[in-house]
Amino acid sequence: MEDKNKTINDLDLLRMYVRKVLDHAQSSVEILYNENYDIETKYLMCVSFLTSMENARLKLLEHQYNIELFGSDIEQIDEPYEDFVFELKQAIFNKEDNLTWLQSRYDILYKSGQSAIEALTSMIISNMK
Repeated sequence: MEDKNKTINDLDLLRMYVRKVLDHAQSSVEILYNENYDIETKYLMCVSFLTSMENARLKLLEHQYNIELFGSDIEQIDEPYEDFVFELKQAIFNKEDNLTWLQSRYDILYKSGQSAIEALTSMIISNMK
């Protein structure tokens, strides 16, 4: 029973890290679209969210490797995450006005993140039985 609870807690922690990554990504995009901030403030705030997102991602990966969850549905966010980070960095460094690519990459990341969360939720439910 103790092993089962640990597994459930580990999976729930992974789910929380995926949510954190998605939340920070969403905040970055929202800031860039927000007209209430001057351009320099927008990009400084995005760098802050990028840093927070990268930290959440590193914690996600570390925990994923610690519990040896390889080849799982959670890895489906790897490529969309890298693509989103690339576009976000491009938007920040080039002070992009056209955010079409960034929005597109965010949409893909969000969908893959939601799929990973659903997969983790299914694993939690199956471990609760």
